[in-house]
Amino acid sequence: MNPKLTVYEELEGLPAGSLQPSSKAALFTKSLFQEIMRMLVPSTEPKIQSRLTQDGHTVFDAYDPVTHQRLLNASEVELRFWLEQLPYITSPFR
Repeated sequence: MNPKLTVYEELEGLPAGSLQPSSKAALFTKSLFQEIMRMLVPSTEPKIQSRLTQDGHTVFDAYDPVTHQRLLNASEVELRFWLEQLPYITSPFR
């Protein structure tokens, strides 16, 4: 047991051993639970796909699962503008 962790636990009023590394089984269970939750709980982040047109330009298709809006065949500028207009996304440039 790490004496520094023991002193810290005492000073902070934490239960003894609460800061010790978790067992492999506990870490596996935690990561398994997180993965299951990721699969079951739908993401609220917009889904974006890029593709090349026949003339070699990149265009974007996007879908927002919160507002159910779609954007098709958009340029990068149009995509950025669309994303900034979503009501729940805050842009660092605003």
